Amino acid sequence: KKIKAFRFKKNIGAFPRTNFLIKHARGRYLAIMDSDDISHYDRVKTQVNFLKNNKNVIVVGSQVNIINEKSQIIGKKIVPKNSQDIYCQYGFVHPMVHPSCMINQNLVPKRVNLYRTKYKVNSDYYTFMELLQFGKFANLEETLLDYRIHTNNSSLKNLKKCFINTLGIRWEAVTKYNYKISLFSAFLTILEIPVILLLPTKLIDYLYPLASGLEINRNEQGQKILTS
Repeated sequence: KKIKAFRFKKNIGAFPRTNFLIKHARGRYLAIMDSDDISHYDRVKTQVNFLKNNKNVIVVGSQVNIINEKSQIIGKKIVPKNSQDIYCQYGFVHPMVHPSCMINQNLVPKRVNLYRTKYKVNSDYYTFMELLQFGKFANLEETLLDYRIHTNNSSLKNLKKCFINTLGIRWEAVTKYNYKISLFSAFLTILEIPVILLLPTKLIDYLYPLASGLEINRNEQGQKILTS
């Protein structure tokens, strides 16, 4: 009886769907989940306990395994744990793995929709940039999610458009949400602009994992693996 399922007649997009579901959720904490990923058995309990003991944290994520289409673990994504490091990294990268995140609704300002959908597939980055001003962020040291990488990942489609979105998000974060961007982050962004806009799309697709904190290595059997 605690579980409610909703079916849409057409695809309205991930974040509009999430906003709809949040309006029907009655819990204090929101555990974000994507259909192609796998949450570990103790994920919810671990994150709820953390938020109960850290009432000034508005968003908590975790380290994640990277899995392929066959659910095989091919690497890890390591993200910063403490709030200050996370805040600083937001100026040049998204330091939270969105489907690993749990949100404390008590710290979210009251409004119609939680997620700002102006930047579509990058709506989590934009929304979290705003939420930085309402509480601290954290990533647990535990690995609580298997994050699936495949050719249909929405965040891996049209990378040039996604990059243009991130430029707009960073600009609004500084001018609208009073985000304090470091000189280093601003310098990296300036360097990125000609690289992303001028390089061929195929080369950007190859370089993207490096910019996202992922490197392509080989294990002892010669198989490609992804590591942070």
